[in-house]
Amino acid sequence: MDPLSITTSVIALVQALGVGVKFFSSMRQIPADFCDLSNELTDLQAVAEQVKTSLQEMENGETKNAAVPGITASAIQTLEDDFASIVHELEALCGRLQKSDRHADIVGELRVSKRKWLREKDNVARLRAKASKTKQSLMLRFIALVSSQR
Repeated sequence: MDPLSITTSVIALVQALGVGVKFFSSMRQIPADFCDLSNELTDLQAVAEQVKTSLQEMENGETKNAAVPGITASAIQTLEDDFASIVHELEALCGRLQKSDRHADIVGELRVSKRKWLREKDNVARLRAKASKTKQSLMLRFIALVSSQR
């Protein structure tokens, strides 16, 4: 083999090792990432329930002031619909990622398929960012709604 071929082979080997190291280091983080995703889902559902209750009160006329400056019921409803969609997508993602294992059912631990997680990792990041942004917007409007009703 000529020196150029050897150099090319060594570069390819180093790159392959780098990919392998990155792969295995990401596998160690899977349980923590999945727990973070589950916690985000729980937070999102709690905020959605608060907004739902407030919207129902506003629609029933139980609030003191139905007109909220800068916030319309349709804007809040649109955010709540986006929010519900994200929660639904995250629940579906959790279902796809959980590994069915009798031992996990007995112990009560969450099991995550590592291969599925690696395939879904970009979707997880995208959904978490979208959910976080929608949650922040929804919470700001919710705070304005509650403040205006006092």
